Amino acid sequence: MTTVKDRFSIILTNDEMNRTKICEKENGITDVSVDVHGLDVKDSKRLVNNIINLAPCKLQLHIIHGYRHGTAIKTMINTRLFNEKIEGIYPDERNMGLTHIYVL
Repeated sequence: MTTVKDRFSIILTNDEMNRTKICEKENGITDVSVDVHGLDVKDSKRLVNNIINLAPCKLQLHIIHGYRHGTAIKTMINTRLFNEKIEGIYPDERNMGLTHIYVL
């Protein structure tokens, strides 16, 4: 049986895998956190889209983008990230540097 981590490692670079934390749950929904600090908007968008497209199951994707050194990545996620597998995009209510994406 192929794990989510195995699927991601086929496409993602070692640096991208190091930025990604995966927690496979028994309920069929996988939690994935990805830290995009230090990436530009283009690379962040590509990484997030690759994770969404490679997901073999439902995901709760938590994107750590920060906000103190600009909001370009946060803005991209909320206004220019389109993927048919995205069920919803929700900024974190308590942490302005975190956005949650629910993936079907």
